[in-house]
Amino acid sequence: MKNILHTRKIDNETERVLCWWKERNEFVVWTRYKTDPDNFVHGHYFKDLISAVECFDKLDQDQIETRDKKLKALITEQINSAYIKEYRSTRKDPDGLGLLISKYFKWDGLQILKTMYIALEDSNYHTLNRKIWDMIENEENERKNLDIKGQGV
Repeated sequence: MKNILHTRKIDNETERVLCWWKERNEFVVWTRYKTDPDNFVHGHYFKDLISAVECFDKLDQDQIETRDKKLKALITEQINSAYIKEYRSTRKDPDGLGLLISKYFKWDGLQILKTMYIALEDSNYHTLNRKIWDMIENEENERKNLDIKGQGV
């Protein structure tokens, strides 16, 4: 019998599961696929809970590091493609990430502001975030007024 102690979503299809496996007298960290919730795969087995939790958390840290490396590569690629060689060294990560966000949202200022709002909220910049929210509301109201007048957005 497996007693699930903790789960953590990895993505839409998979989750990590920390279990106590009574018959084996072991803790196990598994990956479980949502398409088959009874199918536990890629197990790591431990005799003590501390080691199991460390593994559970380390696997998450590895994913974070992989994601950060991929993002850094995208930012660097964006800087290299957007700026001539002489200016690349003066450009930093915010420049590249800003260009990526702008292009992703097809230069829609409202979507860019909403993205900034979420980033500031996550960073607990509440006072500054209130100003961004006011900007978002103003932009949404302007767009509504344009729609009412039949001009479109």
